[in-house]
Amino acid sequence: MFHAGISHIAKVAVVADKQWIEKIVKVEDKLFRNIDIQFFQPEEKDQAIEFLKQQ
Repeated sequence: MFHAGISHIAKVAVVADKQWIEKIVKVEDKLFRNIDIQFFQPEEKDQAIEFLKQQ
């Protein structure tokens, strides 16, 4: 996957209203240790944007 060009990605914010997606995000966060992946509910969209803005 890193040969596909994702090595420059540091953070991913997933905004969704399905709980099963949150579980998948937690697994992906463990698989992609160099990428900070976090899940947010739709009403937390502003928090997701702030998370992505942080260094």
